[in-house]
Amino acid sequence: MKKFINRNILWSEFIVDTLLKFGIKNVVICPGSRNTPLIFALAKEKRIKKYTVIDERSAGFFAMGIAKKTKKPTAVATTSGTAVANLYPSVVEAFYSNIPLIVITADRPEILHNCGANQTINQKKIYANNSKDFQNITTESISKESFTRIHKRVSRILIEQKIDPGPVQINIMFDKPFEPESFTDSIEQNSLDYIFKINKNEQIKISTKLDDLVIPFSIIRKINSARSGLIIAGGGVNKQIAALITKLAKKLSFPVFVDASSEMFFSSSQDIILKSFNQLAISKEFRNHLHPDVIIQFGKAPTSNSVLQFFESSRAFKIGINEQGNLYDPSRTTNKSIKSNPKVFIETIIPLLQAKKNSGLKRIITLDKNLTENRTKMIEKTNWMFEGKIYQELLKLIPDNSNLFIGNSLPIRDFDSYAIRGKRNINLFTNRGASGIDGIVSTTLGIASKSKTTFLVLGDQSFFHDLNSLLIAGHNKIPLTIILVNNRCGGIFKMLPAAKYKAELRKYLSMNYNLKFENIIKSFNADYFNITSWKEFEKAFMKIDINKLNVLEILTDADQSVKFRKFISAEAKKVVTKYYDS
Repeated sequence: MKKFINRNILWSEFIVDTLLKFGIKNVVICPGSRNTPLIFALAKEKRIKKYTVIDERSAGFFAMGIAKKTKKPTAVATTSGTAVANLYPSVVEAFYSNIPLIVITADRPEILHNCGANQTINQKKIYANNSKDFQNITTESISKESFTRIHKRVSRILIEQKIDPGPVQINIMFDKPFEPESFTDSIEQNSLDYIFKINKNEQIKISTKLDDLVIPFSIIRKINSARSGLIIAGGGVNKQIAALITKLAKKLSFPVFVDASSEMFFSSSQDIILKSFNQLAISKEFRNHLHPDVIIQFGKAPTSNSVLQFFESSRAFKIGINEQGNLYDPSRTTNKSIKSNPKVFIETIIPLLQAKKNSGLKRIITLDKNLTENRTKMIEKTNWMFEGKIYQELLKLIPDNSNLFIGNSLPIRDFDSYAIRGKRNINLFTNRGASGIDGIVSTTLGIASKSKTTFLVLGDQSFFHDLNSLLIAGHNKIPLTIILVNNRCGGIFKMLPAAKYKAELRKYLSMNYNLKFENIIKSFNADYFNITSWKEFEKAFMKIDINKLNVLEILTDADQSVKFRKFISAEAKKVVTKYYDS
């Protein structure tokens, strides 16, 4: 018995069925014509949660946010042409952050390429330099062999994505008609049954078990012979690894520096963590006293320039450990990069290490404590709206089990420098793959869509860059509280060497648009709060409805902040000098 079908719908339903087989249950849909078959197939599938986002650039980051929170692959489906290119920034961030993003791009058939057809570009492997894999699917054939072949290839891509997470592209070439009742073919019922049994019957096996880690004896000997050392917990270090890093640090008597992009920032074990290392590292006197023999870096490179400079100038034997085996060291002075899950590495090496008693550790921890207390008191005394104080005040107000996303540029650096590392049950998120200021609100909304309480701190330029993402919150009823730090665009440039060129700075870098965000924010049905004092900041938190979209705008003075930052750094150097002189 034959059944009339639309081949585009058949292929789309098959791909959706394959996604489900591999546990993909969240898909972001961008409205379009060429991806109509995919939209119909997704609409029919009740087991998949669908989100609709108009702008592809926002959609990509939103999908990435969902993947960040759920730690599972998330798909985004879009039409052809420039829509595909608009996803590129999120693909880049997902690639450098190792986020499992599945990009499904609808395309014109081959016959419409290179002949001036509308909305047609060469989108095959368009993300080649910043993605893990690619599969092109043509829909001309509906033979059993075609579906079996594509199933094997797509399955392999999705399995490998679990081993080595990152973005992948599935490009599907659809020819008209797209609608379910616009029939293109007839097919035997038994052939149709066979096609949809492929996902149930076909098993693609790829070993996901890594070989047992073999640590070179020279590495063990280096660590055992070290009189002093330092551990760096960078981006990618999650809460599960935090306890093991602490265990390793205590056995070796090595202090730990935790970067602002690491989930270990709010670790439960704080007695061995340096809370002001990025300021200690500025001090020449401190660098003269601390000469680690070994530096062990887990995850990605630190955010702080002073820590990066300390790392580069150190003559320590440097070991980098991450699952990708990548070099996360701009100075290229790492002696040994080890491809390993940090958990496996620590559990393997700990029994082979000798316990140490480093008398210098106590002195470093004491100095760090003195510096932290001094800086905290200085910041607490400020009545004006200093950007660095936002994090001290914010962490007093947000409840446990909240998500906290820190934006790029100045916010992440201020958080790294002035937020107090301490025991809190807070889920920390950043976009530190390519570290762009774009897509920050969209990413956070993706996280918030899978959570209850989420807070975001970002700058005005970053907020302006992603304004249309506020549509996502309203359309999908996603609650989020945004702390908008308005330093009148480009405050970070006033901290850079280029700041002395005032005319160029004012005209081309630090561009004050004098935007009135209040009316823009309210147009998206968000609650707006203008914060001019720390008391108002606290009161606003009492008023906000965490089940809605809220924006708290804090207007700051970038010039005053620059002066105060320099003052803090100068005072830090005095604390270090006084400590070593005593």
